[in-house]
Amino acid sequence: GHTLYLSGELGIDPATNELAVGGVGPETTQIFRNIERTLGEFDADLSDIVKCSVFLGDMADFAEMNAAYSAALPSPKPARSTFGANGLALGAALEIECLAIVE
Repeated sequence: GHTLYLSGELGIDPATNELAVGGVGPETTQIFRNIERTLGEFDADLSDIVKCSVFLGDMADFAEMNAAYSAALPSPKPARSTFGANGLALGAALEIECLAIVE
C-alpha cells in the first residue's frame, strides 16, 4: 500500500563506498542522506518517516547520534527505538532502519 519499509542503512558514502569518516555523528548524517535519496525514488522525503529503529554499537555514543539524528530529521520527529548492538556490518558505529508512509 502506502508503507515503505527501508531496511537497515549504514553510513556509507556512495561516492567512496566507505563509511563516513568521524564516527557515529557523521555516519548518522550520511545514513539520512542515503535514506533521503531512497525515499526520493518513491516521491517521498524525510518528513514521511513515521518510525526509526537505531542499532547503536556503543550506547555511550547515544548523545552524539541523537544530535545528528535531530539535525537530520524535520519536526515532528518520528517515533524511535534505540538498541545497543554488537558486531555491526563493516565495523559501522550504527545502523538505522525506517518506516515511511507515502500518501
